[in-house]
Amino acid sequence: MIYKSHLEFHSTFSLIKMLSESSQDVINDYGKLLENDEGYDVIIYVSENENEKEIHAHSVILRIRSQYFRAAFSKECHEKIDGKFIFRRPNISSQLFEIILRFIYCGKIDLENLHGHNILKLLLAVNELEIQTLINNIQEYLIKYQDGFLQQNLVEILETVYQHKPLSELFDRSLKKICEEPEILFNSNKFINLKPSLLELVLERDDLLLDEIVIWDNLIKWCLAQHSNISQDPTQWNNEDITIMKKTIHKFISLIRFNHISSESFATKIYPFKEIMAKKLVNNIRDGNTNTAFHNNCDNKGDTLVVVKIKDSNQIVGGYTPLNWDSSDTLKFTYDIFIFSFANKDNLQSLKVSYGNGSANSIYCRPINGPVFGISDLYFYEGSWHSYINDDSSYLKIDIPSGFNADDYEVFQVFKK
Repeated sequence: MIYKSHLEFHSTFSLIKMLSESSQDVINDYGKLLENDEGYDVIIYVSENENEKEIHAHSVILRIRSQYFRAAFSKECHEKIDGKFIFRRPNISSQLFEIILRFIYCGKIDLENLHGHNILKLLLAVNELEIQTLINNIQEYLIKYQDGFLQQNLVEILETVYQHKPLSELFDRSLKKICEEPEILFNSNKFINLKPSLLELVLERDDLLLDEIVIWDNLIKWCLAQHSNISQDPTQWNNEDITIMKKTIHKFISLIRFNHISSESFATKIYPFKEIMAKKLVNNIRDGNTNTAFHNNCDNKGDTLVVVKIKDSNQIVGGYTPLNWDSSDTLKFTYDIFIFSFANKDNLQSLKVSYGNGSANSIYCRPINGPVFGISDLYFYEGSWHSYINDDSSYLKIDIPSGFNADDYEVFQVFKK
């Protein structure tokens, strides 16, 4: 703005000052109206240490400042006694409600003297009353000035606000921090009590900085905690236990990106190859490409690693199991099992891994087959290899061909040092 004279500037400044003083007078008058109860037509009952406290207000002001009250007053069936509107908010303390009411009347709020937990409660109350300006202000205050409180209570905050869309700023900030430092959540004693929908939100994040094998271990821990009557030892499970656990874990399987596990993780986390020795049990060229040769050399040998070189290709596939192979024609299960694929044997980064989902079909021991992972997920039959993985399979698809011959395949007995 350009002023033609000092007098014009002085006049404009005086007007601004006068308007500012006038606005302050209006705010003061509204404050007095709130304190003096004059002409009130609303009674609000709030809790105070389990004892109700009666607070008075004016419907015309509440209508203007709160979407919640505006909608409530428009209902003809709303409770009234002696011509006064009646509201009951037993979940809000009188201290917090009076803070909200003063903001509604005067546009002022002081959060500095409130503890972080009370600020969070205030935010939930304001969200319930749909006062959008205050919702935004309190979220901003928590994020800017209550970082210590947020750091120490991330899990509680995440659980508290995730179902409230207007609180998305605080939720997103908390979730991002947990993805950056996942031990805050996964090492917390509150983790096993996390609601399934919230756990799903965490696991589907691409920025969750946690190895998939660690996520898997924690997911198993969480699933077991949901069924305290089921043994912590999977070898003790009956068919009913297996079915219950399968249903519990099924929806989370696709969120664990087994195929994203790096070759370094494969070597040092999925199975510690730097700390093992291996003894070759079968070489199909040496021992014959038959199911008989496999069982004669590999049955009842404990931990084994199967490695298959696909013919006319650079691809190597296979699997690991701690279970004994045998010819009993039975299914066996364990969580500590996986199949794998190197799309290019010369490129360790091409590794993809799929862990078994804990179903009863981890391996299938049949005299007419060689190794069988799942029922038909990866198996040897009559001199050739096959892989049929669908939605009901024990393993996720990792780009293994449906049928192929092998230039060579070997089975190693694995010993930990």
